[in-house]
Amino acid sequence: MLEKVLRFFTTLIFAILGGALMQLASPLLTEFLSTEILKMDFGLFRLTLASLVCILVGAVLGGAFGFVTTPLFTAT
Repeated sequence: MLEKVLRFFTTLIFAILGGALMQLASPLLTEFLSTEILKMDFGLFRLTLASLVCILVGAVLGGAFGFVTTPLFTAT
């Protein structure tokens, strides 16, 4: 049971870190893609579609990485 709780929180931490790191990389995506839809501002926290996609992709990749690597951290 403790391993499942640790796996959940480790996955959550890696997902947050992945989303934060990809948010920093989102200006690079908007420079390479010149589509106006990706640069459109939602008005919510000054997010654009490109930055929202980057955050979601980073969170999914970070969460997957955390889920896979958690047994290495919690091995008994």
